[in-house]
Amino acid sequence: MVDLRAIFWFVVISSCAVAAPTCIQRSDFFKANGPYDINLRAMLSSLPSRVKDNEGFYKTPFKPGPNIAHGLGMCSRGTTTQDCSDCITSVSHTLLHTCPNQAEAIDWSSGDSLCLVRYSNHLINGSLDEDIIWAEYIEYKYNTSFGQTNLTEFKSTWQALMDRVINKVDGSLYANSIQELGSFPFRSIYAIAQCNKDLTKLNCEKCLQHLRIDNRSCCRGIQVGYIARTSCFMRWDLQPFLGLFINGMLPTPPSELDNGHSNTTKKGI
Repeated sequence: MVDLRAIFWFVVISSCAVAAPTCIQRSDFFKANGPYDINLRAMLSSLPSRVKDNEGFYKTPFKPGPNIAHGLGMCSRGTTTQDCSDCITSVSHTLLHTCPNQAEAIDWSSGDSLCLVRYSNHLINGSLDEDIIWAEYIEYKYNTSFGQTNLTEFKSTWQALMDRVINKVDGSLYANSIQELGSFPFRSIYAIAQCNKDLTKLNCEKCLQHLRIDNRSCCRGIQVGYIARTSCFMRWDLQPFLGLFINGMLPTPPSELDNGHSNTTKKGI
């Protein structure tokens, strides 16, 4: 069987992350081994299992008190339970190391899963939060024999695909879709979009629309990657990922987590 990627694409030439774990500069500070530090570590240690047991999204209930650590964790749909737990654990450790005494921090991370961890000594109330932007991508260069025309086609195809994905967002604040690249037989772009489940559908759509616009400045023409704000993300690839697309087709609505069995064919990022 002919390897279409070998025909149309050069090898991966760059991988770039344009944001790192974010320590919220406006946040309060805490003392090592003090009450907030102890509560924060206890909350983060339980977060992986709570996210896993709640279909990939969990937010701690509000409790009053100056030393209460409020947390939120989310994994992308299609992630195995183990990959979800591992991702939440890894991001939590990174945040504690990077932000050792700041009471509020947040980060998205990718790999076998795309996951979000956020914590604060204030209520995380589910309002639309778009202050921070992440993007990570693997860039493929078009074969020079196809030239600028095909890059232009990719950009317009990507925009049309993301418009359709946003319009398809359902009550679980998730959508996926596929768009063929006309000049390349059997080549398509696969995409998903997802929002924090504590958003309204209207705010979810608004967050995703802003990501579509953000793409113009950070990632336009990038064939494999993701872009995220605090409350939502988009991910796309040139082949199926996370078991969300079966034989290049959209399956019936998949479960949030697949209980440890993955059909992932490419990690993508």
